[in-house]
Amino acid sequence: MTDDMKTRILDMVSGISVFSQTRGLAYIITWFHRVTGIILVGYLWLHVYTLSYLAHPVEFKVKIELFRNLGFLYFEWLLAVPVIFHALNGGRLILYEIYGNRRDDVAIRWVIGLSIIYVVFIILMVFMGNQEVSTIIYWSSILIAALCVSGAVSYRIVSSDAGWAWKLQRISGVFLLVMIPAHMMFMHLNLSAGHDTYEIISRMRIIFIKILDMLIMTCALYHGGYGLLSILKDYLSSSAVIRNMTLLVIIISMTFAWLGLKTILFV
Repeated sequence: MTDDMKTRILDMVSGISVFSQTRGLAYIITWFHRVTGIILVGYLWLHVYTLSYLAHPVEFKVKIELFRNLGFLYFEWLLAVPVIFHALNGGRLILYEIYGNRRDDVAIRWVIGLSIIYVVFIILMVFMGNQEVSTIIYWSSILIAALCVSGAVSYRIVSSDAGWAWKLQRISGVFLLVMIPAHMMFMHLNLSAGHDTYEIISRMRIIFIKILDMLIMTCALYHGGYGLLSILKDYLSSSAVIRNMTLLVIIISMTFAWLGLKTILFV
């Protein structure tokens, strides 16, 4: 797709044509990355809160039914869009910042193309609805891939002059780049895995899955909290307000971390 073609497509979309003409595709991609990040942080908090009801299976089942009746099932399908875009665009930023990839136009095309393929694949699995995969084999393979990729990035940036908070943000992001799209795919490969109360409890009682869930939750809460603070710092000029917002984000993240840890350990 040529730059001229991309511009014409963007110009046809109401509301962003002005930005495509004045600031270009990179500006829109940056904002979409931030918006999808905020959406995913909100969903993460809701997800941890909902799963905390697993300690009371009957109440959890009522919650699931309520969400289903409110149309959350369709929202869960649509969540594939921000999940895969944010993950792949995060990977593009890693390539740009850490590996010096300056062919950003090519990387953006790959992000858009692979995002479309992933979303279409998820939709196909939703309509098929009869597939199944081994939990241990699937997650063992995904964890190895995630550790290899995050290990490669860690090796690259560990000796840099950047602060450890920034380094952990990038490392956790690369780990989640593999894990979160894989998590969504698993939920649709095994439809009962995310919707049947006793199936969820049975899976979460496996020690390997407990460790995996703690890794994902820790990385997601840190990555999301850091991302929120990065956005806030771009728009807040008062150091006192920034400190207060930082404290608030830390308190919220720690609250959900405690809630999630309690659920993982005692379900």
